[in-house]
Amino acid sequence: MGADASRGPPPEKLVSLTGLSAPRLANRSGTPDQPFAWDAREFLRRLTIGKHVTFVIEAAPNAPTPAGTTPREFGR
Repeated sequence: MGADASRGPPPEKLVSLTGLSAPRLANRSGTPDQPFAWDAREFLRRLTIGKHVTFVIEAAPNAPTPAGTTPREFGR
């Protein structure tokens, strides 16, 4: 795939997919999982993890990023 594997895996990127409708997982405020949320997450994870993916950055969020976190990129 063109990457030099001797330096380890590439850095991880966190993206939010626009146009994707899926049940939500529970959050820290106590909201429970929606039905089939875990199955939907695992399906998408198995479909993409470890594979070369291409995405388009549509817009960067204007909100400030909390200290110590990585900003999200919004793509499709």
